[in-house]
Amino acid sequence: MADAPKRQQRTERLGVIDTGLGRVYIERRNGAANLYARAHIQGGYKLHNTGKTTLRDARPEAGAWFMALYKESQTKHLHGHRFADVTTDFLTWLDSTKRGEISDGQIRNYRQKWSVLKPHFDGINIEDVDHEFLVRLRDARAKETTKDDTPITNATLRKDILFCAAVLRYAMQVPKILSNLPTLPSFRGTFTVAANPTPYLTLRQYNDLWMLAKTRMNEAGLNPRVARQREELLCYVMISVCAALRPGEAESIRWMDCEKVTLRSGGEKMDAIKFSVFGKHGKRKNVREPAYGLYHAVEAFDHLKKQRADAKPEDRLFTEKHHDGIRKLLDAANLRTVVINGRVETRDAKSFRHTGISLWMKLSANANIEDIAKWARTSPEMIRRWYDQNPHEEAVERIAAFRQRPKSKPSEADAMPTAADIDAMEAEMDAAAAEQ
Repeated sequence: MADAPKRQQRTERLGVIDTGLGRVYIERRNGAANLYARAHIQGGYKLHNTGKTTLRDARPEAGAWFMALYKESQTKHLHGHRFADVTTDFLTWLDSTKRGEISDGQIRNYRQKWSVLKPHFDGINIEDVDHEFLVRLRDARAKETTKDDTPITNATLRKDILFCAAVLRYAMQVPKILSNLPTLPSFRGTFTVAANPTPYLTLRQYNDLWMLAKTRMNEAGLNPRVARQREELLCYVMISVCAALRPGEAESIRWMDCEKVTLRSGGEKMDAIKFSVFGKHGKRKNVREPAYGLYHAVEAFDHLKKQRADAKPEDRLFTEKHHDGIRKLLDAANLRTVVINGRVETRDAKSFRHTGISLWMKLSANANIEDIAKWARTSPEMIRRWYDQNPHEEAVERIAAFRQRPKSKPSEADAMPTAADIDAMEAEMDAAAAEQ
């Protein structure tokens, strides 16, 4: 049996009202007794049943309806904009207008964040993303897990909400489709964002890692491309740790940004590499900052220079992207994950900067936090709060080692150590640190 034909819409236009702000058409639809008002506003048609049966009665009702509709349209979009469409426009806008003002890495992070959050916005209009919606989003995301099957951290949940806030702010300031921003969810109580720095490597772990990287580089039977990648990865690790480089800083170095210099330490000369890096702080001023690579960094630089004698000054020091290589190397060394305060944390390229700073704080004969902060292109406060991950017990042990417990009740002269005693204790501590 053939399908019944679809009902045909029959519309009879009876009159037009020109309000000065738009036209309102009064129509009879499908022979119904009541007349309808129809108007085009904000890119679409709206329809209203006047409840009146004559043109004379329908005209004032239609005019009042349109004026109320127009007033509402000044503060609220009547047809709605999909959050996904606005986000696509936002990401395109970042690419076209904000590069250089914000880093390429931040733009990449925004795109990655949207790929994770997109399923939560299926069919959602940006006008409907209010405080209650954002709270539901935060709570829903808190029940999900990462690709490593670990719980999502409060810091990640906060970044989710900040991404949504960035899209909403764009919608308000650029296309002007929102009149205000909703109140963002709070991150207190169980959602408190605690300081959670990237895990570092101890001196022994770092030595194990670079020895493994060296062994993997020298494996027999590697094709030339893989061999070059592993060779560069070893140098990347050594330079990143011994110059305390952020990943973006390491990737920014060109051969013209490198200079071998001689420093004086304790009256002795030592080689160092002065890098000019385009990093976190330099991008705000569009200038490069000095970063000094010591010890292993000098060795790695000399090796790369020997292998790339034909490199041009504008060529990058590191030609490869080592995200996957670092992950595989850390996995092979069983160092990629570590349990901290009952949570499984993951190491990555950021760990090398934390490692360099923490080791300098621990092993330097005269650990001056102001000097270390200047060397690492950060502040003493950030060193204390974020980068120095040395165990608290070691600080306690250093304090306890300053004053020895006497075997018998001491005299006032014996209570405080002499200068010679202090020198001997410092030498003993330096020797113990060197063994570690």
